[in-house]
Parts: sequence; C-alpha cells; structure tokens
Amino acid sequence: MVGGTARSGVLPNQGDTRGAGRVSPRAVARPGPTEKLGPGATFIEPLEAALRDWNGRLSARGRVMLGGAAELEAYLRARGPTEA
Repeated sequence: MVGGTARSGVLPNQGDTRGAGRVSPRAVARPGPTEKLGPGATFIEPLEAALRDWNGRLSARGRVMLGGAAELEAYLRARGPTEA
C-alpha cells in the first residue's frame, strides 16, 4: 500500500473516483443489527423495547407541551386584549 496505509489499518478508496459515490468493500462494511446482538438473540425484542420507550417519552413531551399551551392561553385571556 502507498504511504503506509496497510500498517495503519486504513484501506485505500475502492470506489469510483470519477463520481461522488464511494463503494465500501464488504470487509469494511458495518455489521448489520442482528450481527451485533450475538447468537440466540432476536432483533425484534430490543426494537420493540426501544420503540415503546421512545413512544412513552414522545407522549410525555406532548402532554407537557399541551399543558404549557393551556397555561399560556389562560394567561393571555386573563391579561385581556392588547393594542398592536
């Protein structure tokens, strides 16, 4: 390899240098989600848990925003009309 890239662990560009796209060799490609989990694990269970957690946080945030909007509405109504 040129410039010591083999020793440093950096692979040379193997993509089409004429265009903007790059093609990664299979050895460099990231492992898929199921490969990260290990043997015997299923991908669906962690995904379901993550989505359930995300949904709970999103719902809680939405309720807080609605509560804040209601408080702002009450404040503005109590204040009365203002001149623009």
